[in-house]
Amino acid sequence: MMPFDKKAYMDKYNREYYQRNRERALAYAATYREENVAMLQEKRESPRRKRQDQEAHLKRAYGLSLADYDAILADQGGGCAICGALPGDDAKGRLHVDHDHETGQVRGLLCGNCNHALGSFRDSIALMRSAIAYLESNECA
Repeated sequence: MMPFDKKAYMDKYNREYYQRNRERALAYAATYREENVAMLQEKRESPRRKRQDQEAHLKRAYGLSLADYDAILADQGGGCAICGALPGDDAKGRLHVDHDHETGQVRGLLCGNCNHALGSFRDSIALMRSAIAYLESNECA
């Protein structure tokens, strides 16, 4: 006999309850949000919540923990892997995770400008070399 799995049981029960009472649940949630706007806004903007959201995003999108992110940042000397800009220099106060779009492998952390530049060149070394040649051939003395 298999042991009773309370979490699985409750998950199934809650899903079924929600399906049967969807409108009631949505109405309750809307009323709660309306009555607690200030408290919910304060929670959303708290440093702890922002850190939790950042960690969830890193884990979901790149498979990284905050410790992994911090280790990569330390290995890069605390700034952008290309230009050295510090995390606070970016509009959001953090560096972007640069990754290979085909393999998903993380390459490093970049400031917004460098991340955007790589994206604009579609991560193509040939295009970047062509851009460098263009700049060098049109360099004003």
